[in-house]
Amino acid sequence: MAQPTSFVATIWTTDIHGVCTSVVDHAPDMLPPFVAAASLPDWIRGCGDAAGAEAARDVADALARHAPFHHEVQVWCADGRSRRVVVSGLPRVAADGRCEGFSGAFADVTEQKATLDRALRSEAEHRLIVDHSMDLIAHCGVDGRYIYVSPSYQTVIGREAAEMVGELVTCFLHPDDQGAAKAALARILAGGDIDDVIEVRKRHRDGHYVSLGTKVRKVTDPATGAVFGAVLVSRDITREREMLHRVEHAHAHVRTVLESIEDGFFSVNRNWEITYANTLAEVFAGVTPGTSTGHVLRDLAEGL
Repeated sequence: MAQPTSFVATIWTTDIHGVCTSVVDHAPDMLPPFVAAASLPDWIRGCGDAAGAEAARDVADALARHAPFHHEVQVWCADGRSRRVVVSGLPRVAADGRCEGFSGAFADVTEQKATLDRALRSEAEHRLIVDHSMDLIAHCGVDGRYIYVSPSYQTVIGREAAEMVGELVTCFLHPDDQGAAKAALARILAGGDIDDVIEVRKRHRDGHYVSLGTKVRKVTDPATGAVFGAVLVSRDITREREMLHRVEHAHAHVRTVLESIEDGFFSVNRNWEITYANTLAEVFAGVTPGTSTGHVLRDLAEGL
């Protein structure tokens, strides 16, 4: 039978010395029994782990002072199982102000602790991945200011997290890129979406600019859908931009050469669709210069 993830296993009362006077056990097979005439500190010391001895001393001290107590201990059951248990108690005060004893409970929190440990481990693994990613990963709040930046920012733009956290996301951008970047971020934080990669130039610490391709996604509250920030994932595209510039320059040079020759020139794809024609070829085919691209070469030839 599946065990409940959250329950109070035992409710008890003691006298002013911590000796059990009554017990209501909701799950008698779950935890070591706490029986009438047993001492609460002895119960903690007897079934707890190494830290149980310290908790037992603290509880004994609270009993002597007639003070509330709340401790988490690991206890061992008769079948060898280990459970995490919160031991808490409050003094019962009579009308004349005297302490008559204590009321309290043993609450099994084993499953909650396991869930929390898994969540913390998952968060640690996630942070490990982010911290070692070569992509620039950042998180900003609804005010557009950095809350977190990954260590890769120092590698790519020479700036440490301490220098950037608290600054606006648009800080350090090239002046010509700030307007579009601000508009895009405002759209995201207002609840919109942008699928395109946003290209910006971020100023390196040494003064030069690094070209970045950035994807921005809003962060929302899963319960209400309210936007409370954005995640930005950027990549250094400086080399890609340089290569594209070189290719465009080479294409422009080739076009200049083809426009200067004294022959008509067509280039076609596998479907014989024209992908390029110089001006002389289009004049020869009787079409307006710049309009032949996409036409099938055979169709133009038949029209001559």
